Amino acid sequence: MDTRTAARFAHKPIDAAHRERLLRLRGLWLCRGCTALFAGFVLGCAVAAVAVPPLPASAALVAVAALLSHPARYGRLANPARDAVRGTLGAASPWCVLAALAAGNWVDAAVVAWALLAAGALVARARRRSAAPPAASAAPGARAAGAGR
Repeated sequence: MDTRTAARFAHKPIDAAHRERLLRLRGLWLCRGCTALFAGFVLGCAVAAVAVPPLPASAALVAVAALLSHPARYGRLANPARDAVRGTLGAASPWCVLAALAAGNWVDAAVVAWALLAAGALVARARRRSAAPPAASAAPGARAAGAGR
């Protein structure tokens, strides 16, 4: 199959090095982690429609999943464990916000929502840093310090 023209909804390249982190569903390439996160979110919203889990339990699940999502830890996990971490993060995130709203305290809900967004931003920043190529020691054509003396 020509992967250059393949339908994809993944932010990873479709090549042998990234193939284990991708899912193929009827010819559509999906990011495995993002798919698990979205599926967990949908499941979490469905569960929350019936009963909202308590805020402390939901916050603890989000905290553990967020810690495991850090690239230094997440990269060492097997694919089923990665799927579980992302699914848990997706499911527990709406529970936290809904539990705070159910308590009738908008300030708590805003703090929880802000904390979730901040945690996501920190993980994204750590992922970008871990994926960035090392900086070149000198610009091309630049002379080494002390050269030519």
